[in-house]
Amino acid sequence: MDCQFKSRKQEYGTLYADCNGDASTGSNVLHLRISLKMTQLEYVPQRPGCKDCEIASLATVTGVSYEEIAGVLGIAIDPTTKLPDLSKYPAGIDLLDVVYPLFRLGWSAAVVVTQEGFRKAQIGRSGPSSQQLKADLAGRRATIGYVDTDPAVGDHSLAWDGSSAIDCSTGERRSLNNVEIHNAVILTRLASPIRTGASWKG
Repeated sequence: MDCQFKSRKQEYGTLYADCNGDASTGSNVLHLRISLKMTQLEYVPQRPGCKDCEIASLATVTGVSYEEIAGVLGIAIDPTTKLPDLSKYPAGIDLLDVVYPLFRLGWSAAVVVTQEGFRKAQIGRSGPSSQQLKADLAGRRATIGYVDTDPAVGDHSLAWDGSSAIDCSTGERRSLNNVEIHNAVILTRLASPIRTGASWKG
């Protein structure tokens, strides 16, 4: 699925993730040098035909179910189709909306926007370069927003396990060699959740 990040100029610094199509996969080997080895995560697949790449990526990175991530974000799952109701996110999931719900699940989430991401969103702020963020993500878990080189894919989101990226639309591991990162949600495990599985209504 594609994930498009764009600004809402009336609300300063707000970013959205839209997932609109099928993601292609890459076969290059990741060449980032890291010293910390992490267990490879098993991916949580996206649901067909819906804008859910951030849900699937967050579920993959945190190791909880798709339903639990959707639930803590206040997103209902249709009991028959098993598809999420994303009607409250017509422009895609606001990345700032995931921070407190993830905290309730026992994760500290830092939303980072790169120079390239701010430039694309036409926001006059500075951030780390894509290359700097790639280096800083070694050994850490995150979701990564970027624009795929395939125009049929466009903006997209990946799960990052500390050493490689996972495309949750296919389960394929992706190289970051040719990825220009626009943003990331960097996750750190806390000692305990506040209320596991409970949604928060902001």
